Amino acid sequence: MDGTRVWRVIRTFEARALIAALLVAGGLWALLSLGGEVSEGETDAFDRKIMLALRTAGHPHEAVGPAWLGEALRDVTALGGTTFAVLATALAATGLAFHGLRRRAVLLICVVAGAQACDELLKALYRRDRPDFALAGAYTYAQSFPSGHSTASAALWLTLAMIASSFEAQLGRKLFWFAAALLVIAGVGASRVYLGVHWPTDVLAGWMLGACCALLGWLAWRRLRGGEPAGPPLT
Repeated sequence: MDGTRVWRVIRTFEARALIAALLVAGGLWALLSLGGEVSEGETDAFDRKIMLALRTAGHPHEAVGPAWLGEALRDVTALGGTTFAVLATALAATGLAFHGLRRRAVLLICVVAGAQACDELLKALYRRDRPDFALAGAYTYAQSFPSGHSTASAALWLTLAMIASSFEAQLGRKLFWFAAALLVIAGVGASRVYLGVHWPTDVLAGWMLGACCALLGWLAWRRLRGGEPAGPPLT
């Protein structure tokens, strides 16, 4: 089978759905495996090493780098906050509904809400304490694992990228939306660690959970989109 035929097979719904399902299964397995290691304290040394590398020696609540960096990352971290996620989801869903794309709107709402619910469930299950490295003024509540901001940002921005790319015909433009989403997601996750409000493995778990929710949403939409257009073919 030559490369062209392989690509055609991969582009079929069944093949892509299978690949996505395998990725979801792998992501969930990795998430639960990481949760087990966190519960047993296997990741403590790794987490603490990274946190200390971002702190001034002898001052656990003082981050390395210029003062403006901390302030800038406070703004970045808000892109994964509950308030922003709710507002962005509501506005995007309303815009989609105005254009008759109600299934996409429902998909976005379900993915973001589902990710938030799963995050709360895992927090209650693992009950991991927050790190004692928070910068002054950084407010924390609830448990630490997984990172809610990382979960919400991955679920929200990957789903928005998926929806935006569905309107594009050129592969380069599709990749642009996903690249932009990944940039925001990485920024939110990094900000949580730099601000000292989450362990690195909390962020990694949040990314896994949010990505799995977005992939599940994609699978559901591809199966249930009904009369809505799938988007133009690639050119």
